Amino acid sequence: MSKRLTSLVILLLCSLLLTGCWSRREIENLGFATLVALDRAVDGQIELSAQFAITAAIGEGGMGGSGGGGSEAPVWTVSCKADNLAAAIEQMRTFIGKYPFWAHTRVIIIGEDLARNGISPILDYFIRSRDFRFSSWMMVSEGSAKSLLEVVPKLSKLPAELIVELNRVAQETSVSSSRSLLDLLQPLVEEQAGEPILPLLVTQTATEAPGSGSGVSQGEEVPEQSLEQNNEAKSLAMVGFAVFHGDKMIGKLNATDSRALLWLRGESKRGNLVVEVPGRGYVVQGQIYARRTLQVSQVDGKPRAKITIYQDGDLVEHNLNQVELDSAAIKELDGLLKAHIQTDVEATIQKIQKELQADVIGIGNRVYRLYPELFNSLNWQEYFPTMPIELEVHADFRRTGELLQSPLTKKFPLR
Repeated sequence: MSKRLTSLVILLLCSLLLTGCWSRREIENLGFATLVALDRAVDGQIELSAQFAITAAIGEGGMGGSGGGGSEAPVWTVSCKADNLAAAIEQMRTFIGKYPFWAHTRVIIIGEDLARNGISPILDYFIRSRDFRFSSWMMVSEGSAKSLLEVVPKLSKLPAELIVELNRVAQETSVSSSRSLLDLLQPLVEEQAGEPILPLLVTQTATEAPGSGSGVSQGEEVPEQSLEQNNEAKSLAMVGFAVFHGDKMIGKLNATDSRALLWLRGESKRGNLVVEVPGRGYVVQGQIYARRTLQVSQVDGKPRAKITIYQDGDLVEHNLNQVELDSAAIKELDGLLKAHIQTDVEATIQKIQKELQADVIGIGNRVYRLYPELFNSLNWQEYFPTMPIELEVHADFRRTGELLQSPLTKKFPLR
């Protein structure tokens, strides 16, 4: 056999290995799930709700083109119930007409009732599945997660986009912090990583101007009944944290406690802080910098912790009468700011230790890394609620804005 013929035979045999994309899924056969909500039904089953993007509506300028304002989001919301998540997903495939594509799921919302009864079964599915991404944002709803899917966003095409934006804003203002599926799994898998927290998603009632977004022309009279219907609209807000002990939710932290917790964890970014000046008014600090240090030591064979918070920002607003913002006044405001932060954080530590008894700060992980034998000799769940935690705060106003003293408070004193 000639060398050329041998080469040709080898090429033909190799071509048999090129079978193409045997597992391909054509895009027109896929249903893109952007948002998933999981609830515990009355009978104990898992209720799966998903929003699938209507791609044709998005492409045609759904929700008022690029700026929103439409009356209906370009999504299709479907729900089903089953004994487990795998069965619910399989059931959903039977009636949506397309193959559910979960890789574009940006947000997974867990209902409060399901969270309080344990989320390890659904997390087991997420870990084993190759369809869901570990970068999906995880949240807990106050009440039913399915009800949040009914909220129609005004400035976003998709509800998932609205929640992702709320996630970013909450993190920038330090009223909460984002958590991915991977962030949730880490403390559950690692023995000494502390307890997990997830941002809390709630519904709020926003007041609209008469005729807002209702298609009423300028100058046209609006019926009284329409006013009643249009003056209130539901919106979403991400405020606070859901606190877990293991895979079960045990309590909530409000916005003040959540800001303090972020200071304690070293995750605080920006945000405004209102400080009362007794008898004179208030000042508002816009935080621009914050960090913390966590020191762990042994005293009489027991661990104790010292947390130091460093924080500063700009004076962005005040209503103090006849006050010259000289060095003495700024020093006084620094003291009030420090005392305000100290009070809030100490109250949050008390709540975390005594009420929730959950190490969401991550002190146990530090103790384990520095003193593994000491940590293993303790029952950390029993020791943490009584562990001595010392707090030290350094806070100040860095700048006073574009001017040192506002002419308004001199000319128009507060009455």
